[in-house]
Amino acid sequence: SGDYVYREGMKGEKIFLVLEGRVGVEIEIGPDKRAVVYTETKGKMFGYPSLVKPHAFETYARCLDKVKLITLNADELVNQVFKDDCRRGYLVMNKLAEIIAEKLKETRQQFLSVMLG
Repeated sequence: SGDYVYREGMKGEKIFLVLEGRVGVEIEIGPDKRAVVYTETKGKMFGYPSLVKPHAFETYARCLDKVKLITLNADELVNQVFKDDCRRGYLVMNKLAEIIAEKLKETRQQFLSVMLG
């Protein structure tokens, strides 16, 4: 608990699937101050910046309790799966777009709840 899976500015090389526990995705809101914008739980994937340019994390991912993760190498996934099967690649990237849209919505709601108290 409290360990970071990744930090802002790190090169994105892996995506993650939560098997157990909770991972808080945080943004920096001041010097040494962060706020959780959403929480990933069992069955949820995160780390999607590893799949798209510039392949860098703009958030922090911190274990909120005991966490078990599966890690997938993003380059291998793209090169060995998506390039050989364009349909599968399209389906995954389409789902990724849905996830990003949902995360933006969650982030906006979290931001408004903090701002409106």
